[in-house]
Amino acid sequence: MAQKPDLSQILPIEERISGPFMLFNNSFIIEYLNPHPARNASVLMHARYVATHPEVKLGKKYGQTPPLHLHFSQAESFIVLQGRIGTTTGWECRDRVWTSSNGVQTIEQWKVHSFWPVPPDEYPDSAEEGKEDCRILVWAHPKLPGMDNVSDGMFPPSMDHLFFHSILGYISDTHEGKKKLDIGLIMLMQHKSETAPIMLPMWTYLGPLRWWLPWKIQGFLAAIAQWQGKTPVLEEYVGKTEFEKWSRAQKKLKET
Repeated sequence: MAQKPDLSQILPIEERISGPFMLFNNSFIIEYLNPHPARNASVLMHARYVATHPEVKLGKKYGQTPPLHLHFSQAESFIVLQGRIGTTTGWECRDRVWTSSNGVQTIEQWKVHSFWPVPPDEYPDSAEEGKEDCRILVWAHPKLPGMDNVSDGMFPPSMDHLFFHSILGYISDTHEGKKKLDIGLIMLMQHKSETAPIMLPMWTYLGPLRWWLPWKIQGFLAAIAQWQGKTPVLEEYVGKTEFEKWSRAQKKLKET
């Protein structure tokens, strides 16, 4: 029996697909890698938060920090390679700081979560690690079957490099003032990835309404955006070749 590879590191065959890309005023650097089959992943990202950048020191208020959300169909695994990363998880909104000593962590489907860079002054017990750039590996899994059960791992519904490149690139440009925020477009991207935003997570008496109502509102706005001709993958970020390839695949799926 073949030995399972060590998924806590970048494996030799996990070559770069694209990047690195400098986002959020050069405070966040990301590259997309080709995941090893053992990960059963639709995307593998190597991300770096620049520790000395003033925006990274904002922590949860940092522009790249996503709002609380959950994924219906895919889990996300991550490992800290250097420095530390913070997560908020669960309906109780529990904060935790992770370092390389914690190994691979997995946020399962339906688990409320968010990621954020850790400001050194908020966690002085590990301030030395806080002086380093935070480097993490993140992958989404499993690959989900396409509508024709052939295009496994393609967006939608799987979160792949085209999805993350589009949404992170677009949000970065709005953050930097290069583009005007289009809420409908963001809702379209999120909805196609089967991701639900969360409202009032600690109001337990609301029960499933905390994700169901935002999901329905998101779906309505996404439908309007799609009716307007918007797409959840953006050519200006992924490039003409990748966009045309994705568009042809989407057309083929609609015809089956």
